[in-house]
Order: sequence, then structure tokens, then C-alpha cells
Amino acid sequence: MTRSSPGSATSSSSSPPLAEPALGRVGRDGALALSLERRGPRTVLAGCRSTLPLQVLAPVALEDPAAVVWMLNPTGGLLGGLLRSLGAAWARVRPPRSPDATDPYAPPSTSSAPAAGVSARAAWTAHPPARRTPDWFALAMLDQALHGGRAGRIHRRLVLEKQVAVDTEGGIQYPVGNLFDYNGPTLMVTRILHKPEYSAEKTLETYDEVIGEVQEQGVSEDELEQVKVKFRSDYFSMLEGGMGGYMPRYGLMHLLACFALFDGEPGLVNTILDGFQKVTRARLQTAAQKFLVPSNRSIVLRQPVQKGTA
Repeated sequence: MTRSSPGSATSSSSSPPLAEPALGRVGRDGALALSLERRGPRTVLAGCRSTLPLQVLAPVALEDPAAVVWMLNPTGGLLGGLLRSLGAAWARVRPPRSPDATDPYAPPSTSSAPAAGVSARAAWTAHPPARRTPDWFALAMLDQALHGGRAGRIHRRLVLEKQVAVDTEGGIQYPVGNLFDYNGPTLMVTRILHKPEYSAEKTLETYDEVIGEVQEQGVSEDELEQVKVKFRSDYFSMLEGGMGGYMPRYGLMHLLACFALFDGEPGLVNTILDGFQKVTRARLQTAAQKFLVPSNRSIVLRQPVQKGTA
């Protein structure tokens, strides 16, 4: 029974309140069954069955005993369900040996190889700092200052100012990866496509000037702030990026996998930027002096193929 007073918007009822309707299940039902086995030093996908909206890509073989298996939802949206078992092969896999910081450096070298264009490539082979340490964050900011696209110091000096090169690229793990998808020895590579009227020696001399200035003078506070803004922007672009229309949000999946595999904390995808924002000018300059030393560098010179020799 309901009573209301004239001209009033309020009402009262002696009936019990109605229960909210239960939410029904939405979405589609899929199934996925994986079987992982240890065969010698490798982990292999021995069996796989799936029905849409679940799909499995071919596994990726790594240099260590692990195997990476991508599980996709091509229809988009969120996945929910029950994980029963992926097999016991994980427990029998021994983790790879961690790199020894006392391993000797590779000796510096210069070599030549035939190519379609004139280029020089400098690879710094220093032992990198451990992940998520102050030096690791500082080396990332140094990389961004040097190789941050057209705004990077190397591109500005060699292409825009001195005009000895037509293009430069580079970075940590270049060109096979990035800062986040390695854990151990790696390279910081600079690729310079210089003009034919300039020798490789002149090009490397200009390149060394850029490195020397950062080691001796560091970067200004304004430049460091711009580097951090650019790095943060690139990070969010990576998070939102995909691999064509068939794999949206690949960047997010990739970073989650890296933080889970190397750090055991996939939630770092939300907080890792804090460490980069704390890098100071002094820390960046120290990283340049510590890691970018001539004894850690190898140089590859690529020359055009001469007519009649191909």
C-alpha cells in the first residue's frame, strides 16, 4: 500500500523493497587447453586446443629454457574464467644463469662490410646496470637525450647542424627491442647514415663531440625536463600501440609480460615511470662517464658495393 500527500513528491510504502534483478552472464564461452613439456634443454608446446574467442599463436623460442606463448582474444573485450592447469613443466625448468658482472668486456673493434649506403654504427658494449636501479633509470634518460628522435642530441648535431649525415637512429637494444625487454648484457647502438662526401672518421669525430659534451657538461635542467616529457609520452604511446588490426594493445601485453618475467611484478606497468622522473642532472652525467667509454665501444663501417663486384 502506498500513500502520498497532495503536492508532495515524496511517497511511502509498506511493501518490502524490490530486490535488484540479478545480472545475467554476457559474452561468449571459449575453451583453451595447453600442454607444456620439457624436452632436453627446451620447453615446448606439446599440445594445444582452443575455441573462439580464445586463440593461441605459435610459441616463441628463447635462448634460455623458457617458452613464450601468446593467448589472444581476437573479439576484443575482457576475459574471465578459471585457470585449471598449464602443466607441471614450469617447475622443472631451471632459470638461466644470471650474467656475471665480472665477465670481461668484448674488446673494441672496427670492421667493414658491403652495403647499399654509406653508414657507421657505434655499439657500446658496457655491462648494463641492474634493472630498476638508479643507474638503470639514468642510462635510460641518457639514451633519450642522445637518441630521442629528431630532438636527440646526435640527430641535431650530425643531421641538422653539421649536416654530415642524412639520418641517425639508435638506442638501448636497438633495433631488436627496447629498454624494458632485456635483463642482462645488451648494447646501446647508434646508426649513422652519413653523406658520401664526409669520411667515416669525420663522422665519428663529430659523434664523439656529442658524447664528450654530455660527459663533461651534462645537460641543462630544461633539457632534462624535455627528455622526461618525451620519454613519458613515448611510454604511453607504447602502452596504447598495437601490431596492426589483428593485435590491439600489443604494447600493454608486451610490457606486462616483461615486468612479470624479469621483475615478478606486472603491476610495475603503472608505476615504473616514477623512477625515471627522479633522475637528476648529476646522475645522468655520471652514467655517461661510467658507461660510454672508448674501451667499451665497437664500430662497424658499411661501404657501398662497388660496381662489378656484386
